[in-house]
Amino acid sequence: MLAKSIRRIVPQGIYLRSALILLLPVMTVFCVVCIVFIQRHFDKVTRQMVGNLVPEINLLVNRIDGAIDLEEASEAVDSIAKALNIAVVLDPDQLRDVSTEWQFLDITGRVIEETLTASIQQIGNVEIGRIDGHRMVRMDIDTRHGNVYFVVRRSAVSASNPHQLLVIVGFTAILMTAVAFIFLQNQLRPIRRLAKASQAFGKGESIDFTPSGATEIRSAGEAFLEMRDRIEHNVAQRTLFLLSISHDLKTPLTRITLALHLLKKEQQVDELLQDVKAMTQMVDEFLDFVKGNVREDTEAADPIGIARRVVRAANGNGLSIELKITNDFPKDLIVSLRPLAIQRALTNLIENSRSFANAAILTMEFLPKEIRYIVEDDGPGIPIDLREEAKRPFTRLDTARGQNEWGGVGLGLSIAHNIAIEHGGSLELGSSPRLGGLKAEIVLPI
Repeated sequence: MLAKSIRRIVPQGIYLRSALILLLPVMTVFCVVCIVFIQRHFDKVTRQMVGNLVPEINLLVNRIDGAIDLEEASEAVDSIAKALNIAVVLDPDQLRDVSTEWQFLDITGRVIEETLTASIQQIGNVEIGRIDGHRMVRMDIDTRHGNVYFVVRRSAVSASNPHQLLVIVGFTAILMTAVAFIFLQNQLRPIRRLAKASQAFGKGESIDFTPSGATEIRSAGEAFLEMRDRIEHNVAQRTLFLLSISHDLKTPLTRITLALHLLKKEQQVDELLQDVKAMTQMVDEFLDFVKGNVREDTEAADPIGIARRVVRAANGNGLSIELKITNDFPKDLIVSLRPLAIQRALTNLIENSRSFANAAILTMEFLPKEIRYIVEDDGPGIPIDLREEAKRPFTRLDTARGQNEWGGVGLGLSIAHNIAIEHGGSLELGSSPRLGGLKAEIVLPI
């Protein structure tokens, strides 16, 4: 439980964690210096300075006790008190008010009072504060002629600037912390650049990246570049392989189709044409899947314009697709994406709805930091336990969605899923509350 509580408090980002690592030692050292060293230092200096004042006070008290009356006592201590910078007040009516300061902020005030009380037996009250704007210490001592008041400057019994060292240490700590933050920022910049390059590569972009920073960070950057080169090479090889196979298959299929049309007298021609049509559609679907893996450059595009082109093309092919745009969707929104890939993904979702449903709707929603393309239909839908499986390549859920005339090879949802993933988004499958069938949402971050 304690470990979990600590993890909740500790920052999650490396920048804040590094800052915490820097600040904790600095603050610990600062507190130790303030509490232990400074307090003990000023206590010792204050006791020594008060100890030097005590003999002078005792000398003046003895002169007052040896005088016959107050007038003689005043004459006896006047010259000595001036030489010692001590004011002696024999008449209480001549006393001025002492404005006391906040005692809990006074580091050495308690030490002065304790030392004077312990060193002078006849002493009464000790007041520490300001008299006429000056920091003073006033004490009353019981003498032969009654209470006599002695006033000395605070600087005579304690360090004149007890907070100066605190200010110096604090300023130095802040300055060094700021310098450390600058160095930390420079060390974290290569990590951010590496993260940016990795995120871009995950979305299908290959931005310029040069490893820099500390040795470990450069090693990670070089490893990323090697990995990116290998992946791009493998994808290019696989794409070229699939394109070649699909392209080579279309040529003989075209010749077979032409030959079958010339054999109209054969009874099985119609069945063979249906098989060839199914094979052609499969090859086309393979080509769409391969094109979805071709890394197209991202560009600034209008997401609404993409949806309108898809709907216009679908309606031109005999479909009846309705486009709905929520009122909060910005009309002039421009997003960095791969427009042809998004158009291909939406087309696949609409074609999927046409195969298994009678009506479909394409809706666009705008949410904070993301946009959603939602395709809904009135078909049988996909059960919850099969929705993740439906996103996998070559998966056919004929029992869930019904069997159409040829069934396809199960790449429609997979293509849309891959395109969404490459944009840093996702494909979410659910049930349509509006039409009762499947609801497929392409979620794209912005």
